[in-house]
Amino acid sequence: MAAIESFVFLSYRHESREHSESVRQLADRLAAAGCPVQLDQFFKEENPGGPDEGWRTWSRDRATNSACVLIICSPGWFDSFLKKGARGKGLGSALEAAVFAQDIYTAGQINKRTRLVIVDDFDTTAIPLELQDWEVFRPFTEDEDFEQMVGWIRQRLVAAEAATKIVFVASSSPSARSLHPP
Repeated sequence: MAAIESFVFLSYRHESREHSESVRQLADRLAAAGCPVQLDQFFKEENPGGPDEGWRTWSRDRATNSACVLIICSPGWFDSFLKKGARGKGLGSALEAAVFAQDIYTAGQINKRTRLVIVDDFDTTAIPLELQDWEVFRPFTEDEDFEQMVGWIRQRLVAAEAATKIVFVASSSPSARSLHPP
């Protein structure tokens, strides 16, 4: 398994130009607050030809390796999560949703990496039952929600940084020293 990387990944479905622009505004606001953000729109601006490994691999890697994820609530994203969307549509969000669902399942319903965000007019009753237990941030309607979301992201980034540090313990045993030279 790859190491967790210190960034927040925004997972969303390209439902409309307006929705994508709202996601971009959120990403810009997070970046201005000092949060390292991975967003397909940022990547495409810096790499007009798209990722060399292809979008499927790029999306899967960010979904798998990010310290934390903000799922942008939308009917299409949740259709992808529930595997009930139109065939051939929302493939990136479906791939990401499968990663997040497996993470939550494997962790025994403990969800340390993923939270939900509403960036437009979205009815929270449409959130699938499997995702209703976790915080839903509304960063454009409540400044306090934005600050709490940034606080949560920073906690996750600190935890990811701590998990990647290797601690070496000196041993007084001669055999241990010979096995692990300085």
